[in-house]
Amino acid sequence: MVITSKKVSKDKKVIPNKRKKINWSQSLKSLRQKTLLSKKQKLKLRKSLRYILLLRKHNNVIEYKNALLLKAFLSKSGKIKSRRKTRIKLSYQRKIGKAIRRARTLGLLPFVSLVKV
Repeated sequence: MVITSKKVSKDKKVIPNKRKKINWSQSLKSLRQKTLLSKKQKLKLRKSLRYILLLRKHNNVIEYKNALLLKAFLSKSGKIKSRRKTRIKLSYQRKIGKAIRRARTLGLLPFVSLVKV
């Protein structure tokens, strides 16, 4: 059973609450307008949203088979990117780490991709 909030007018007619659907670019614009951010902060916000949007694109399904998604969370040297850089939830970070390790053992992802000499 789903309970939704409804407005009741003086005529006692029930009017359902309608919310506008906002996409990520619009929400980012509203964030920028509300707060005065520096250029570095704006860039950081845009970069952090990139990973969240990537997860949303794949419907938050994290599997070892999806190498394209997992490669986005690897650095150039093949290390798993930290939560500080990706700004994703802890539960997703754990799932991504587990999926990357599993994909490495199966040979879908490399253990080391860039070797310094």
